[in-house]
Amino acid sequence: MQRNKLIWILIPVVVIIAGGYAAWSKNLIPGLKNQSDTQNKNQNSATPLKYENRTPTDSGFSAPSDSSNISASENAAQETDEDSPEEKRSSEKTDENFRQQIIAYVNQNINKLVTPPANDKWDVPTFYFVGNTNFYLELYALDADLAGYKLLYKASKDGNKISLNELARYKETEDDWVLSQGQDNFDNYVMEEYDYNEDNKKWEKTDEFTDETYADNLSDTDSESDSAGSTPAIVR
Repeated sequence: MQRNKLIWILIPVVVIIAGGYAAWSKNLIPGLKNQSDTQNKNQNSATPLKYENRTPTDSGFSAPSDSSNISASENAAQETDEDSPEEKRSSEKTDENFRQQIIAYVNQNINKLVTPPANDKWDVPTFYFVGNTNFYLELYALDADLAGYKLLYKASKDGNKISLNELARYKETEDDWVLSQGQDNFDNYVMEEYDYNEDNKKWEKTDEFTDETYADNLSDTDSESDSAGSTPAIVR
């Protein structure tokens, strides 16, 4: 009798415990579900990686190249080229006959124009014409070192008589020509070089350049000579 009474007492206790556990489980599981949904939502909302401008490598994708900087550099270089001043040319029309008369006059009076070093004489000169009336005369001594001159003249003609007016004079040094007197306003002008052709015994045009391109050529020659172990003073 007492045993049956104890069973009837335990049944309600078990029912209460089971109900409480069921209620507790319902509140716990939705919380876990919400937490899982939140994590998934955060993962889905993360900013996706963009690979369109990246280069695949063995270790992944490299950073995108900065093409805008390259374009800016190219544009700057192009603008620099466009801003570079154009070479100047004399407005005088070429008069080959007048040039040959000037050359002949200079060769006949070269020692009067510029006194050669003592016990020496001038080598065959070189002429650089800027138009017809302005020209450079380049002289080197046959034996003496660093005794050369480069002179700028203004030529005029009265009948058959040639007259020269010295505008500037350069002195030869170890590195370059140094202006010793006068003023040179034609250093950026195109010059036409005349040299003596020993085969046909005539003075002929051999080159055309500006002082700027001539200096660049000298610089290149000096660089090559430096790499070879020697540096010439002035290219003759």
